[in-house]
Amino acid sequence: MLEVRQLSKRYGDKLALDDVSVKVEPGKIVGLLGANGAGKSTLMKIITGLEHQDAGFVYVDEQKQMGDKPPHLGYMIEDPSFYPHLSGYDNLRCLSYFYNDLPAGRIDEVLKTVGLWEAKKKEYHSYSLGMKKRLYFALAILSDPKILILDEPFNGIDPVSVAFFEKILKGYKEAGKMILISSHEIRELQSFIDEAVILDKGKIVYDETVKAGDDLFSIFLSHVSQVGEAQ
Repeated sequence: MLEVRQLSKRYGDKLALDDVSVKVEPGKIVGLLGANGAGKSTLMKIITGLEHQDAGFVYVDEQKQMGDKPPHLGYMIEDPSFYPHLSGYDNLRCLSYFYNDLPAGRIDEVLKTVGLWEAKKKEYHSYSLGMKKRLYFALAILSDPKILILDEPFNGIDPVSVAFFEKILKGYKEAGKMILISSHEIRELQSFIDEAVILDKGKIVYDETVKAGDDLFSIFLSHVSQVGEAQ
């Protein structure tokens, strides 16, 4: 299980996270919602070791993580740093050296999973936004992680690509993976997440199982103090 316990983070005078606790169990997808600046990206960066908290801890299977990337974790946060003039395949091949003991053929496998097999020899700069997102997701799953942290993976891509990602995530859920995802597409999230967590000004104001018939968008609007652009 991935467990965040009483995380706090301050940037100067701004308290970005205030005593935040979240759990993601195996075989569950948790949707993280909040207006711009609510603290979602900060929380995800701390979980992945890209930021350091001021207080609190991140646990994976009851093991405390001391500021480093938790083991067996993949993520999509902000824009990736792929080499523009290398192919999709060669980008993954270069980055694969950061992982230990990847099985032979793993790069081919993930490219097929994300639907980039036919485009594997094309240079990254020629990829559409949807293809770039798919390559980033391929990198996120390259090590076959048991935890996925996805910050706005649907941002800017077409409905076909959104549906494609949803199908893959449902398969990972069935395989027992733990997934924490944020998205502007609240109604899209409602169709496949198990639990919704709403952050407002760095505090958790809602943390409930998503049930059939719930109107997650209305729930979101009723819990944020200042309605902005939902994420």
